[in-house]
Amino acid sequence: MGPFQILGLSDNADIEMVNRRWKELALVHHPDVGGDAEKFQELREAYVEAREIASDLPCTECGGSGSIKRGSGFSFMKLPCPSCGGTGERKPTNGNDSNEE
Repeated sequence: MGPFQILGLSDNADIEMVNRRWKELALVHHPDVGGDAEKFQELREAYVEAREIASDLPCTECGGSGSIKRGSGFSFMKLPCPSCGGTGERKPTNGNDSNEE
């Protein structure tokens, strides 16, 4: 079973969905709140792997190219993608993706 399935997510889940699901599961399965330590460790390992995979997915707005076309008629301009800042990679919206626990 893959990391996304362990977390109960689809294989194309983005980084925000992975982080949200991890927080939900951690609140239930953390040993400090009466959860099983082995189950928590399995979920944590799946979360780390799923987060790494999800962060490597391309930006959904520009398709990973880092730029978008804007214009009308016969005149178009290539502009940096506002979602990824021109990198072509998905950016977390909450800025807390480095917090593993």
